[in-house]
Amino acid sequence: MKRLLLVALGGAVGAVLRYALSGAVTTFGGLPAGTLVVNVLGSFFLGVVMYDSMYLGGG
Repeated sequence: MKRLLLVALGGAVGAVLRYALSGAVTTFGGLPAGTLVVNVLGSFFLGVVMYDSMYLGGG
């Protein structure tokens, strides 16, 4: 149940950030830049969390 809540929380945070950045950042080459920035940052953060949990024993 804890994992489900963490996934839901991560999805909610990502959705709010996409919404906030979509108004602040204009499009870049026809792409919605706010969504792109949030996806890249979220992927990086998820990679850091996965590395920590797999190799450093965190989590």
